[in-house]
Amino acid sequence: MGIAAAANTERATDTGPRVLLIGAGRVGVMAVREIQGRGETNLAIRGFVDDDPFKRAAVINGVKVLGTTADLPRLVRELGIDHVIITIGEIQRKEMRRLLEICQSVPVRARTIPGLYEILQGDVSISRFRDVRLEDLLERDVVEVDDGDLSGFLGSKAVMVTGAGGSIGSELCRQIARFGPSRLLLVERAEGALFTIHRELAGSWPDLPILPLLADVGDRSRMRVLFARHKPEIVAHAAAHSTCR
Repeated sequence: MGIAAAANTERATDTGPRVLLIGAGRVGVMAVREIQGRGETNLAIRGFVDDDPFKRAAVINGVKVLGTTADLPRLVRELGIDHVIITIGEIQRKEMRRLLEICQSVPVRARTIPGLYEILQGDVSISRFRDVRLEDLLERDVVEVDDGDLSGFLGSKAVMVTGAGGSIGSELCRQIARFGPSRLLLVERAEGALFTIHRELAGSWPDLPILPLLADVGDRSRMRVLFARHKPEIVAHAAAHSTCR
């Protein structure tokens, strides 16, 4: 059976966004059952992706495991996927970052489920998917910060974000843009990632001056030029690799 045929395991009435589920374990199965059992959930499940070799080619609740996370870029292209949903209940933040980096490289929108504790307590439905948030990626507890303080700190200032196309950097850009900096400087060494985050931000905040700057933060001379030319007042450093040369 080819991929196109395998993709037809979803219900024939599903005509909404086409999704792949990452994680064919207990939570993934719960997500499939709830999506299939709720008429108002307009999602077309194309398949699972799972790195467990024992689950390859398995069919779970009528949904086939189509490959591993390494196959995501190919599957997204071939199946016309709109969203990738991470359905792993107790995922490590390091693994969440890895999956998000893969999705951003495609690029495809990455979403996740609510916290497993919330689901088990019955506070939320497992099919109430949300975008991956910054706190999902950080190896530390969340610290609540007053929006008024941030607005005073970031508002009307030139803010530079390094590693702007990465998982943490891109989320920082989204959050910083909300507070109305005078301009947002996106520093990223990967041209594709820089293009993707710049396009997203420009679409969401059309009145905000956003400058995409292709640069490696490890290139001392290039960074000196950027600082002299654009004069950032605040720098949010999220670049993963920053050895100066």
